[in-house]
Amino acid sequence: MTLASTTLSHALVRCLEALEDGETLEHCVDKYPQYRESLRPLLEVALALRATQPAGQPSPYFVIRLKEQLTRSQSRTAKGGEAR
Repeated sequence: MTLASTTLSHALVRCLEALEDGETLEHCVDKYPQYRESLRPLLEVALALRATQPAGQPSPYFVIRLKEQLTRSQSRTAKGGEAR
């Protein structure tokens, strides 16, 4: 995906993944300068929520992604395709 075709939602997902991997907020927003003003507050909220999450609990982001993957898999299976 090129910088020109990256949407705010894609940039947000990529940054959330990077933050989960230990990347800094500054490094994330520097990758998407066109969305810096919008990304920063969203990522700050995500970091604050992660800090309040009890140990041993999956992150809300993980749960959302898992549900999306399961829904896509079920949809493909229902249409006669292979589930991955």
